[in-house]
Amino acid sequence: MKAKPISVLQDIENDSDLVVGKKYNGYSELLVVRDGIVRLFNRSGSEQTENVPHITKIKVSNNVDLVIAGEGYAPSGRLEDAKSIFGSYPDHALRVQQEKGLALFSPVNITRWNGEDLTHIPFGERRDVLTQAVLTLIIAGAKNLFQEVLYYRWKKGLFDKIVSEGGEGVVVKSLKGSEKDWFKVKRVHTWDCVIMGFTKAEYGKTGKFAGLIGAIRYGFYDSDGRLVEVGKCSGMIDEQRAAFSAAQESFIGRVIEIRGQELGNRGAIVFPRFVRIRDDKLSTECLMP
Repeated sequence: MKAKPISVLQDIENDSDLVVGKKYNGYSELLVVRDGIVRLFNRSGSEQTENVPHITKIKVSNNVDLVIAGEGYAPSGRLEDAKSIFGSYPDHALRVQQEKGLALFSPVNITRWNGEDLTHIPFGERRDVLTQAVLTLIIAGAKNLFQEVLYYRWKKGLFDKIVSEGGEGVVVKSLKGSEKDWFKVKRVHTWDCVIMGFTKAEYGKTGKFAGLIGAIRYGFYDSDGRLVEVGKCSGMIDEQRAAFSAAQESFIGRVIEIRGQELGNRGAIVFPRFVRIRDDKLSTECLMP
């Protein structure tokens, strides 16, 4: 699904063919039901059925034949917690859920129902079928399945409201089109961090980055005044990479701005991208969030 900047939302306020749904901070999953068995797979095809038995270990009729696409996420709304559930072995996933609560699943699309392929049908017509399918699973005993809330009229301030309620952003869907017409708009945050060093570039057959830095190692000052390295980031253009590479020592200790989605458990920025040098900031102002 394509990602677009938040400014695009201004153009859809009066488009009655588009609806907007909450984008959760989780993992894309496929819920497959056939011959009375419920199974869960991630986008790469790895099975995660045993990770969420409260969703999959239910008594469903043998004649139910469906495929639902959705997003699996943690009660905390944090991506790292979702990864511990949907990106780990079952034993670990179950332990995490005992400590932090059962995973949730938000169905957002249905591609098969009663054995029939629905991918050629516009989403607006599939919506009612999806509601019926989710209800079938809930009646069969599935827990923590939550039907996606869709907003049929986009209003100014709605994005901020969705994000403040824990959303990662929004997904914009065409009622008359298919998934290829969908796009997402995600929240972003920035942090000021201290450059602590660089990694060597990893380069392929072209050798484009030979002799250049790979990523910036960055950190924050903790409550004891110690500078602690928490992660690495890249995303700089070629000219910036060359400048860093030519004078690495002179950049260590300077402040940079990094854009990302959220902070991980140890202070690392999730999906970090270099934004700019901040010579207007002192390194000692970069405190651990």
